[in-house]
Amino acid sequence: MFKWWRGKREAAAKAGKLYAMASGWARAPHLYADLHVADTVDGRVAMLLLHVTILINRLGRMGPQGQQLATGVTEAYVEHMDDTLRHIGVGDLAVPRKVKKAAGALYDSHRDFGPALASADDAVSAWRHALHLQLVSRGASPNADIEPLAEHAMALTARLAALADDDILAGNLR
Repeated sequence: MFKWWRGKREAAAKAGKLYAMASGWARAPHLYADLHVADTVDGRVAMLLLHVTILINRLGRMGPQGQQLATGVTEAYVEHMDDTLRHIGVGDLAVPRKVKKAAGALYDSHRDFGPALASADDAVSAWRHALHLQLVSRGASPNADIEPLAEHAMALTARLAALADDDILAGNLR
């Protein structure tokens, strides 16, 4: 029984570590300074969703263990949103509704970025369209430089694809 519990705890720790890495990527200063993503709550959430979606997509293609980690990363995202909302003073009664909205935003991100992540032919065009949906049309960052941001997303996707599954499953994303 304790092996099962310890295994769950270790999987949650790996997922939390992977989520923290994706969160760190989303806070990279060049996204805001050079690519003109708005340094606002909406802009930062959009970047978090982009990076978490790319990570979850990669994990989801790694079989049952990867899918379990993808679920853990999703849970870490939801927990982070809950903690953040409580930290900024959102009332206890409003938190579940706002967390549900944040989880819906992650779902929307998967829907919007899915074609770009699956596209092998005209990936730049697919990323441009998806980023326009996420940033410009939703007002998160109307002045974002979409072309370099699309290249950034493609490069991150390629770097994650080049990593060995075992390294990712171990929580190593160097």
